[in-house]
Amino acid sequence: AGPAALAVLLLLLLLVPLLLPVQGSRSGRKASPSPTRPAPHKEQESSSATTTLPPLPSQLPPPPRRKPSPFTVMNTSAYPLPPAGKQIHGKTQRGESLDFLLYMPLQHDSSSPLPLLVFLHGAGESGHDASKLLLQGPPKLVQDAKNVNFSILNEDAARDSAAFLRSNFMVLSPQCSQSWGGGFSNPSISNSILDLIDDVIESNKGKIDPTRIYLTGLSMGGSGTWALAAASAKRKSPKFAAIAPVCGWVDGGKRKLDEVAGAIKDERMGVWIWHAVNDETIPVEASDDMNRTLAEHAVQVKYSRLPHSAGSDPNWINFGMGGLHMEGHASWVDAYEKSGEELWKWFLGHKRSSNNA
Repeated sequence: AGPAALAVLLLLLLLVPLLLPVQGSRSGRKASPSPTRPAPHKEQESSSATTTLPPLPSQLPPPPRRKPSPFTVMNTSAYPLPPAGKQIHGKTQRGESLDFLLYMPLQHDSSSPLPLLVFLHGAGESGHDASKLLLQGPPKLVQDAKNVNFSILNEDAARDSAAFLRSNFMVLSPQCSQSWGGGFSNPSISNSILDLIDDVIESNKGKIDPTRIYLTGLSMGGSGTWALAAASAKRKSPKFAAIAPVCGWVDGGKRKLDEVAGAIKDERMGVWIWHAVNDETIPVEASDDMNRTLAEHAVQVKYSRLPHSAGSDPNWINFGMGGLHMEGHASWVDAYEKSGEELWKWFLGHKRSSNNA
């Protein structure tokens, strides 16, 4: 039995390979080899198949071209004065982070300190893009008086206004970072702007006349003009010799109206209010209330209560806003352009004396 069993085992070992099918082919034919995939790139072995490696430095696309800034940019921690006839862009160094423009007049006697006009813009120009400040008001007038759009009916007066402003005032135009939360009336914003005025004066001692600091603003900036005037009364400096709020308002009811009027009386500021009767954005009654309250505090006021104002600024067309219309709201065109040199000369007629500086 032993030799017979051994013979059977040997026979099975010889037959098994012949009985099994060829791998990959049920018909017994040799299967064609499957196509081989290229070995993965070393850097991709541990990542998914969709991962795209960054291009090599030599393959990087060129950086996009940036529009040239219309301003000389201030890159120092101080606040140096711009070259004559130029407007420079800077950022506040303390308090709220605010952008601003600072303009140096074309003609000035370097031995005589200059008057400083502070301008507060409207809500639409808020943010951190200083070029928006060129939309309207003094920054528009001093940037390039030859290339801005004026009202055709009053073009000569507007060009006279721009020429006078460009030659006689330093202009500081802070940009409010937000239109909500009170805008310029927000104490944090207003105090940061007052700090900025102080810092600009301190950085240029002897070049700016602290007794001839003037304040004006339109719409939200008109409201801010009232707010900064009141806030400045609580500080040692800066002090405003005169203010000109344009289509502004005061929030807070009679108590706030009295507070603002009291501060203006105590500081002996000159006041010229501008507002149009047909203003459908900020009703003229807002300025009527402030005018009445100032009279109650025995403050003399010049009030241009205009029977009619335009609904847009002629310069809006340069910003693609030619179709925008805000009935009666653009009384700043009357104040800053149609009046010619009148408002600027009125400002220069006010100066704080040594006993109220």
